[in-house]
Amino acid sequence: MASDNETSVRVDEGAVAEEEANYRKAVENLMRGSDLLKLHPLRTLKRSFSLEADHENIVYRAPFGIGLWTGLTKTTINLRSVKEIREGYATDVFNRKEKSADFCAKHPPELCFSFVMTSGQTVDLIASDRETREMWILVTRKLIDQAQQAKREERLEKWLIKQFYSADVSGDGFLNFEECMLLLAKMNLQFSREQAEIIFKAAGVLKLKNRSEVLDVNGFHRFYVRLSARPELRALFKRYAWKRGPTWTLENLYRFLVDEQKEWEGQSDIGQDLAETCGWMVETFEPLEENKTLNLLSFAGFRNLMLNSRQMIFSPRCQMVYQDMTHPLQHYFIASSHNTYLVDKQLMGSSSIEGYIDTVLTGCRCLELDCWDGPNGEPMITHGYTMSSKMDFKHALVVLRDYGFKTSEYPLILSLENHCSAPQQQKMAHYLKEIFAERLFTATKADTERLTLPSPEELRGCVFIVAKKLPDGLPDDALEYAEGDVQSKTATGVLNGNKLGNVLQSINNLAQAPVGLLAASKVAKELSDCVFVREVPFRGFVVAKDNGHSHAMDNIPEPKMRSLVQDSREEFIRHTQRHLVRVYPDGLRTDSSNMNPIPAMASGCQIVAFNYQNKSRETQVYRALFADNGGCGYLLKPEFMRQSPPGFPDISQGSVRPLRLKVRVISAQQLPKLVATSDKDITDPYVVVEVFGSDRDMKICNTNSVQNNGFNPTWEEEFHFRVHDPNLAVLRFEVRDMDRRTRDVIGQYSIAVGCVQEGFRHVPLLDSQEQPLDLTTLFVHIEKTVR
Repeated sequence: MASDNETSVRVDEGAVAEEEANYRKAVENLMRGSDLLKLHPLRTLKRSFSLEADHENIVYRAPFGIGLWTGLTKTTINLRSVKEIREGYATDVFNRKEKSADFCAKHPPELCFSFVMTSGQTVDLIASDRETREMWILVTRKLIDQAQQAKREERLEKWLIKQFYSADVSGDGFLNFEECMLLLAKMNLQFSREQAEIIFKAAGVLKLKNRSEVLDVNGFHRFYVRLSARPELRALFKRYAWKRGPTWTLENLYRFLVDEQKEWEGQSDIGQDLAETCGWMVETFEPLEENKTLNLLSFAGFRNLMLNSRQMIFSPRCQMVYQDMTHPLQHYFIASSHNTYLVDKQLMGSSSIEGYIDTVLTGCRCLELDCWDGPNGEPMITHGYTMSSKMDFKHALVVLRDYGFKTSEYPLILSLENHCSAPQQQKMAHYLKEIFAERLFTATKADTERLTLPSPEELRGCVFIVAKKLPDGLPDDALEYAEGDVQSKTATGVLNGNKLGNVLQSINNLAQAPVGLLAASKVAKELSDCVFVREVPFRGFVVAKDNGHSHAMDNIPEPKMRSLVQDSREEFIRHTQRHLVRVYPDGLRTDSSNMNPIPAMASGCQIVAFNYQNKSRETQVYRALFADNGGCGYLLKPEFMRQSPPGFPDISQGSVRPLRLKVRVISAQQLPKLVATSDKDITDPYVVVEVFGSDRDMKICNTNSVQNNGFNPTWEEEFHFRVHDPNLAVLRFEVRDMDRRTRDVIGQYSIAVGCVQEGFRHVPLLDSQEQPLDLTTLFVHIEKTVR
C-alpha cells in the first residue's frame, strides 16, 4: 500500500505535468493568435496579436476586413524589450480612462493588461474575456523570465542564428561569400577581401551544385568563432596551465583566483571554502563532461567563467546589504529624486506614474510629491505654474505602495510639497492612511523626544512623510499656518493661454525668485498628523544648533549648498551629524539637468535630490554610488562624518588613506554600431577612463583609437589614478567613436571605486539610457593599492 509521502509525490508530479500541459496549450493558442483591443490616449483599435514561432516576438496587425491595408502591415514587440507586464488599470493611459464610468463598465480591470517597454512606452491591451487575458499574461511572463535567465551561451547562440538569417539575402538557408562580407560590415568589423576569404574557407565551406562555396548555419558558427577569437584571454589561460597544456587543474584555478583575481584576500582559513568553490566553478562552467569528471577546466570553460557575473568588475559583496543599518538616519546618504513625477523637462514635461515606478525600482528611497488642488475635490500632482501635465495623488500612492519595496526593504520617504486647500489636504491624509495602512510611520511623543532619528533597520518596511507640520499640542480641529517653507519651485505667477508666454513667464519667475523665499501656508491637522519629519528652512548653523530638532529636515537649494561648502565645510559636516539636510537642484535647471553630487555628499548632506529622468554623466555617477550596499538606497557615511567629538582632527579633509588605482584597458567585445551609422561606416573606437570624485581626484584619460574594428578591438593601454576620497569616487568607462565629429558614446559604465574588483574583469557596457548592451563588454585589468 502506498505511503502518504508516495501519494503526495505522485500528486505533485501530476500537478506539475498538468501545469506544463496547460502552458504548452496556451503557447499554441497564442501562436494561432487572438484579437485584442489596443488602447491609445484618444481611441481604441482592434488588432490581431500572435506569438512568433521563435517565442521571442509578438506581432500584431489590423485583423482581416478592417482598413485598406488589412493584415499586411505588422508591428513586432520583442519580448527582451518588455520590462514588465502589469494587470488592470496600471498605466497612465488606463488611469485616465478609469475616470470614465462608461469605460470601466465596458472594460473592467480584470480584462486589461499592459506591456511596459524598456523605453518607458506602454502597450495597453484589453482582452475579450478573462481567460484570454490570463493566457497572455501567463505565457509572456514565463517567456520573459526565461529570456532574462538564459545563460550567455544561449543568448549568443540565438544571436548567431538571428545574424545568419538576417544575412541570408537570397533566403536559401546558406551564406555565400558576398553575403558574409555584408555581414562583416553589419557586425562592425572590417577585413580585406583576402583576410575574409581565408576565414570563410577555414570555416568549412560547402560546394553545392551550380553554386559558389557557401556556409550553412553550423559553418557560420565556426566562422563566428574564428572572427571572435580572444587571443588576450587565451594567453592568460596558457600562463596558468600546467606545462601550457589545454586544461587547468583545480590547483591552477586556485592560483589564478588568488594571485590575479585577489579572491579570499585577507582570509586565513580558506582551504575547504576554496576547494568547494573551485569544484563548483568547474562543474558550472566546463562544457565537456569528461573534463568535469576529472575536475579539469578547458579554455572554453575558462571563457565561460570569466564572462560570469561573479567575475565581472562589480563585486558580489557590494550586491548585498553588508553595511551596518542600525545607525540613526542622519548617518546615511539616502538616494533621493527631485520632481519624481516628471519624465522630461521641468517646464513642459509629462507627469507620469512611470516616473515613480522607474525611480523607486532603481533603489531610490526619497521621492517628491508636488501636490495641488485638483478637479472634483481630488488632489493632483504637477509642477506648479508650468505647462507640465497632471496626475492623481491617489494613483501615485497606489503605485508607491505596490512598487516601493520591490527593490529595497528600507524606509521609503515621501517629501510632500503641499500647495493644497484644507479640504484636499484632508483627502490627502485619508489616502495616506488608507493606502499605506500599517506601513505609514508617524511620530509618537516618545519618538519626538529622541535625540536622533530611528535607524533604517528600525524603519524597515515603513513609509514616512516629510512635510510642513503644525506645532505640537494643537486641538484636533486646528488649521494653522505652518512654519515658513523654503520655496523650491517657481515663484508664484499667473498663467494665460499662450504656451510660449507661459514658458517665458515660468523662466522669468525662476530667475527672479529670491533664494529662501518664504511661503507661509495653512496645514490641516489631519495631514500634519501624518508627518514624521518636519520640513524647515535653513536659517544658519547657530540657529539650528540652538533650536534644531532631530525630527526636522533642512531644505537647502543648490547655490546655497555651494556657498556653505566653500565657506564652512567643517561646520556643515558637524551640522549633518545631528540634522537631516536635503539639497535640491537650482531652479534654473529647467532642462532637468543635475548638479555634481560629490560636494554636497562630501559635506555630509544625506539627501541630494536628483532628476532621475536625466541620463547625464552626473546621474550615472549618482546611480553608481547608490548601486553599492545591495542597491538598497542607503549608504553609511564615512566614520569621520559620523563622529561627534568637537575636537576631531582634520574633519574637513577626512581620515581615509588615499588609494592608488591602476587600470589597464585590454580589449572590447561586440561593440554595436550607432543607429545613425551607415552600413559601410566601421567604428574607430577609443576608451575614456575617468575617476569622478572630489576636485583633487578628478582625472580623465583616453586610449588611442583602433581603426575600423568595432567587433573585437584591442588597446593594451594602462592608466594610473590617485584617489584621496575613495568613499565618494566613481570609476567611469566610455567607449566612443573617433570616426564621428560628435565623438558619440557607443557604450558606458560607472561603478563606485569601493565596488571595483581587482584582477582581470569584464565591464558590461550600457547604452545612453542605462540599458544593457547584450554581449557587449570591455576587458580590463585592475590593481588597487592603499598608500
